[in-house]
Amino acid sequence: MKTNLIHWNKFLVLLVLAVFVGALGCKKQNNKENLTAYLAPQLPDQPYDYSVNTNRNTKHLQTFNSITAQIIPINNNIATLGRVIFYDKMLSINNAIACASCHKQEMAFADGEKFSMGFANMLTKRNSMAIINPIFSQAMHSGFFWDIRETELNMMVIKPVQNHIEMGFDTIANVIAKMKSVPYYANLFQKAYASNEITVDKIRESLTQFLLSMVTINSPYDLAAENNFATFTPQEFRGWEIFSKEGKCLNCHGGDISNGWVETIANIGLDDKYTDKGIPNVNRIIKNANESPSEGYFKIPSLRNIALTGPYMHDGRFSTLDQVVEHYNSGIKNHPDLHWNLRRNGTSLPIKLNLTQANKAALVAFLKTLTDKNFITDPKFSDPFVGMALN
Repeated sequence: MKTNLIHWNKFLVLLVLAVFVGALGCKKQNNKENLTAYLAPQLPDQPYDYSVNTNRNTKHLQTFNSITAQIIPINNNIATLGRVIFYDKMLSINNAIACASCHKQEMAFADGEKFSMGFANMLTKRNSMAIINPIFSQAMHSGFFWDIRETELNMMVIKPVQNHIEMGFDTIANVIAKMKSVPYYANLFQKAYASNEITVDKIRESLTQFLLSMVTINSPYDLAAENNFATFTPQEFRGWEIFSKEGKCLNCHGGDISNGWVETIANIGLDDKYTDKGIPNVNRIIKNANESPSEGYFKIPSLRNIALTGPYMHDGRFSTLDQVVEHYNSGIKNHPDLHWNLRRNGTSLPIKLNLTQANKAALVAFLKTLTDKNFITDPKFSDPFVGMALN
């Protein structure tokens, strides 16, 4: 009995030691993760050129060019500061989440998840939208986020930073206080503003200028549109015909950036009844004020780089473009607020395209021509912290 007791005591001692050592290892690892956020970003001696100049005087980009000509000049040092802030995980309360965590360059600044994971493993309520030519949305005041709750880019950029679910902070003052403790920001603000003072206005402006510089108009579709689609394969051209004619896609996804001509929101018949009601009070805009509140209205997203930005819809319900096409082909629900473009002519019933498998494949092939590979590889939009780690 005594011998067993001695062995038991030895076991307890060893167990405590193992837990202690394990705790030290975890603490060391956590410290390493925390310190990584404080390592200075790798930036070129001369800042990248962030000016917005498309050099594309083609008919299909006429509106885009007229808009970019009116935008404020972008200061390279200010945009560089915005790039660092965009990628810096220090802007989260636990040094684990950055703006770029939900907006990855290789995915056209979407994140490939149905819902994004933020601070303390909390999930966002909607799918993270890709960043597609925000300069256009700003100029047209078409709204940001799925519910277009912000119309000004300089207001939108600060919302995720002070979102408790996404970054952990609840006020921008706490973000500024943390930035002041990070050594490299004093120099970055000095270069950008000739002053190392950190203010919310400077954070807004730098993030805004970085996002305004994110222009994506160099896809195979753009090249084809400039050359009467001579560079398209027969399948891609057939997909373009469906998109622009019998599919009626162009009515909602038209214009220079493929996200609408006039209307910026729509109910596309995803559900008979929506759990997420979408944009509130749409009845005041579209319906008689005495009618019941509308539901299911969300921002019409741009289709540029669409092959990279799944899963799709506000709730990420569709994993593939084939599923998206099938929704419009046969799955539209007859919701009372369904967009007029999705109803059969002369009836109140939803359209059914009844596309053949070959035509559905052609439509997907066309959508893939909207991918701008230059945009997803351009170093000036890349992560300046890549490769930064403690030894």
